[in-house]
Amino acid sequence: LALALVWWAGLRELLGAIGFTLGLCAAATVAALMRLRLARGAVAVPVPGWPWTPLVVITATLGSSLFLTLREPRIALWGAVAIAAGLPLLLMRRRA
Repeated sequence: LALALVWWAGLRELLGAIGFTLGLCAAATVAALMRLRLARGAVAVPVPGWPWTPLVVITATLGSSLFLTLREPRIALWGAVAIAAGLPLLLMRRRA
């Protein structure tokens, strides 16, 4: 998939798709951290600025992804395709 992006997309689209994808992955990571903190408690998972820092990070990241989607839907589509391509692998791994 990465080679297809390099061949078919220009540098601008490639960088936008990578930024979109990395942003969504960062938001998912912070959301998972919040879930872990709620499950295990503050002592096991200390998070500076709880709960505001993670909420600000998630809001800003999703906001920038939404902005990119509204402004450049084609670029966001490339990023969404990259994420969608990985979902079957994630589901297969969870079942194993």
